[in-house]
Amino acid sequence: METLFLSDHDVKSLLDMADVINAVEETFKEKGLGRVQMPPKVYLFYGGMEATSELCLHT
Repeated sequence: METLFLSDHDVKSLLDMADVINAVEETFKEKGLGRVQMPPKVYLFYGGMEATSELCLHT
């Protein structure tokens, strides 16, 4: 399995903010109805650097 790291620029070039907002709203609606679960957030700390929250996808 490969891991694909997307930079902030990559994500912004692939997504439309209106679509993102609609998806987030729908997701929280489904969570409120008890039809989905939200896993805990994952934070990475390494080499004395600040925490990072990059999007990574397993392909």
